[in-house]
Amino acid sequence: NAEYVGDIHIPFPRQASTVKTILERVGKGDLCDNVERVLNTAAEGASGSALDIFVNCLTSMDMASVNEILNGGPTAATDYMRDQTSGDLKRSFGPVVNDAMEQSAVTRYWDDLIDAYNSIPLVPDIDFDLGEYAVEKALGGLFTLVGEKEADIRANPMGAVDSLVQDVFSSIGQ
Repeated sequence: NAEYVGDIHIPFPRQASTVKTILERVGKGDLCDNVERVLNTAAEGASGSALDIFVNCLTSMDMASVNEILNGGPTAATDYMRDQTSGDLKRSFGPVVNDAMEQSAVTRYWDDLIDAYNSIPLVPDIDFDLGEYAVEKALGGLFTLVGEKEADIRANPMGAVDSLVQDVFSSIGQ
C-alpha cells in the first residue's frame, strides 16, 4: 500500500473506489498506489508554506481573539487558525500540489484513467478534481495534527514547556 508522508496520509479518493477495485482486480493496483504516493509527496511539499501563514495570523491577532482562545476549549486556537487561514492555505497549497502532480504525470494518468472508466457503458461517470482533493485532505490532516498538539499542551502545559526546554538545550551542542 502507499506510504505515509509525515503524520498525514492522503488516501486514494473514496469517490473513485470503484476505479481502484477494478484496477486491483486486473493487477494494476500499483497505479492507485502511485497516485496516492504522489498526492502525499505533493502535500508534504506544500506544507512548508503553512508556517508563514500561521505566524502572520498569530501576529495580527486582536486581544479579543486572544482572550477567546485562552478561555476556549481544547482546540480553540486551532479552530481560530482554521477560520483565519484556510483560504490563504488553499491558495498557497494548490499551485504546489498541482505542479507536483503535473511533474510526475499523475494528472495525465488520472485524467486518462477517469476518461477510460467514464467510457464504460452503464457505469456512472466520475467527475473529480484530484488536486482539490489533495489540498483539502492535506489541510484537514494539518489541522488535525495542530488540534491534537494543542489539546495535549492544554492538558499538560508543563510537559510542553519541558519538551521545549529539552529541544532548545539539545540543539545547542549541534
